[in-house]
Amino acid sequence: PTSGRRPLTRPKRPNSTLTTRPMPLVYHGRHFRYTTYMTSTILIVEDEPTLRTGTEQFLRQRGFTVVTATSGEEALESFAGADVVILDIMLPGMSGIETLHQIRQTSDVPVLMLTALHDEPTQVASFNELADDYMSKPFSLVLLEKRIRALLRRQQSVKKTLWQRGLASVDFM
Repeated sequence: PTSGRRPLTRPKRPNSTLTTRPMPLVYHGRHFRYTTYMTSTILIVEDEPTLRTGTEQFLRQRGFTVVTATSGEEALESFAGADVVILDIMLPGMSGIETLHQIRQTSDVPVLMLTALHDEPTQVASFNELADDYMSKPFSLVLLEKRIRALLRRQQSVKKTLWQRGLASVDFM
């Protein structure tokens, strides 16, 4: 007699030429399961050390590769390898808005503004500089992760339509 449950099987790895991490066992609600996500690199630009390290540790536990920066200038040197940038607005030296403006000169990497400023003019200025999302502090780490994954999904759907071979590329959209 069967209990109606399917036997536990390890999910197949996705066929991809990109490097994948070994499938980690991740807790999902009431059970553990293997995940088959690609390694994504998150750049956290935050000058407050406690918030930066806490967010970094949380995202690492969730399977992300995390790079940190404490200023806008440092972020401009580090964003090239990032899949998502989490950017504070109130940074020493160059502000987050100016940093976003500089990033947009050369890249369309998804940028999530994460800041203590929650007034409408600041949010409008962020979106005018082409921010992809905006969260106010204090914030939920779980919701931050969900927003990061949503940005990555949108980025993946864009990448799937582009075929590249050498210097040639075709957009199937």
